[in-house]
Amino acid sequence: MPFAVRLTPAARRQFLALPRSVQDRLRPLLDTLAENPTPAPPLGRKLVGRDDTYRLAEGPYRVVYEVDRREATVLVLWIGNRRDAYRRR
Repeated sequence: MPFAVRLTPAARRQFLALPRSVQDRLRPLLDTLAENPTPAPPLGRKLVGRDDTYRLAEGPYRVVYEVDRREATVLVLWIGNRRDAYRRR
């Protein structure tokens, strides 16, 4: 069963603020989350200390998201450069 992929308002703003070339690289990755929300490393990885929270990597960019298996949804929380991805929020 495919998952619904949703972006938080903040993640949507972050995505739209990226250069078009980066958006074009990330869009197919976001689409793959509908079929496989937990891709294998090095593309995807579970975040330590966070239940059902994962990250995707594409070059220097990261996508941080949560998977809700009961609701079959992927909620994208954050999109941006790696240097900013792992700061405590």
